[in-house]
Amino acid sequence: MKRQIEGVPSLADFEIRKASLNAIADILEIKFCNDDHLAGVVCPGEEESDDPICASWSEVCNGRQFCGADEYDECLQKTIDDYGVPWFDFCRGEEKVDYCRLKDFQPTRCGADLKLRKGAKEVKILSPNYDSNYNNNAFCFWRITAPEGSNIRISFKDFRTEKNYDYLNIGKGLDYLTTDVSQLILNKFSGDVPPEPAEFQTPNNEIFIAFISDAYDNEQGFKIGVKVADEDDTSEVYEPPEPVINKSILRRARSDGNWMRGQRLLLSSPNFPDTYSPNSQCDWQFKGAPGRRVGIKVVRLDTENKADVVTVGHGESVGSRDNIVARLEGNDIPRKPVVVDSEDVWIRFTTDTAMERTGFKFEVSEIPAVGCGGDFKVPEDGSIVIASPNFPDLAYRVNQNCEWRFQSAPGRKLTMQFLEFKTQRYADVVSAGFGDEPAFDWSVFKCYGQILSAN
Repeated sequence: MKRQIEGVPSLADFEIRKASLNAIADILEIKFCNDDHLAGVVCPGEEESDDPICASWSEVCNGRQFCGADEYDECLQKTIDDYGVPWFDFCRGEEKVDYCRLKDFQPTRCGADLKLRKGAKEVKILSPNYDSNYNNNAFCFWRITAPEGSNIRISFKDFRTEKNYDYLNIGKGLDYLTTDVSQLILNKFSGDVPPEPAEFQTPNNEIFIAFISDAYDNEQGFKIGVKVADEDDTSEVYEPPEPVINKSILRRARSDGNWMRGQRLLLSSPNFPDTYSPNSQCDWQFKGAPGRRVGIKVVRLDTENKADVVTVGHGESVGSRDNIVARLEGNDIPRKPVVVDSEDVWIRFTTDTAMERTGFKFEVSEIPAVGCGGDFKVPEDGSIVIASPNFPDLAYRVNQNCEWRFQSAPGRKLTMQFLEFKTQRYADVVSAGFGDEPAFDWSVFKCYGQILSAN
């Protein structure tokens, strides 16, 4: 792993400093030029102008006044007339104390804003530290503008990044953090092979190039040339193809009511443990015995965070947002199984257009209700499974008094079957009876230890 190179922020660091800068600017009532926190500040007194004068960050608090310099003497005289003394800071424009304080929160940036001119030489865009390896957790972006009505010619000279983890986006416009796939010319491009074609024109005169790397492993990076496309340029105008969504056939599984007896259904993403396909959607649907609950134990999880997502829900409508129980992504494996209080369970896996990972592996099984008591309605054609608290992973706690109440449909009788049983003999007792409230003389039987004894 390569050390972090000074001056190259991570995306998280950049976003935090950006938020801090915006908050302080609001407090100080300072506006950014063109509402762009990277462009600089609007000069004092220009806030309401339709075409305000701006000072770039390099001009802010640099010891040479830019904003209102021609009116400085007039401003000082006005403060003398109004307050009886000269108010120097009031007349210093972008050299004021507040502006200097705000500049301290300007985000560190990797990249640049480029304005290309017709007939000018090609400008080179390099990854950090090129041609040595770029650093981990890097976030860099370039905003590139060409004259109105012209295209931008992009030429890949060299390209090597960690496949599926460190990637490059090229998009239309200047919104370098857009999530609108339709605006992306290259979406999360990675690996050690340049795109095909390696030289192309953009369909407009404004683009951004953004690069993000993760916390592990790195490569040499990239070298890209950009220039205004000449009128006789023969390179293609690149338009990304429309994505094709690969929907899998709905996969169904039905329980025979015996999952509590050690049976588990193994479920995994397509191609697991190899990488899954991009731009796809896979659905699974499970039908358990009526009245039962379904548990999903996550054994492995490796998806692109916030992009390739597993959702778990209940009901017969697969994908219903109103019935989502859990959302799984990235590499964070839940410590406990995902529990769905329904016999109708679905799982949906959706992936975006780029960057495949190894996916997931789940164990699906029916699980009992393990709380300390509760009220249950037993369905006519089904059953309820309960267990002592923490079963089967941990022992139940001492000094507990748990009560479960069951109600059947009118005119129906209830039967009870013990599947597994082990308590401290003579001390930890399970009793069962009938009626609305527990009472010793209503008990049908009681049991303890490992042997069920009628009473």
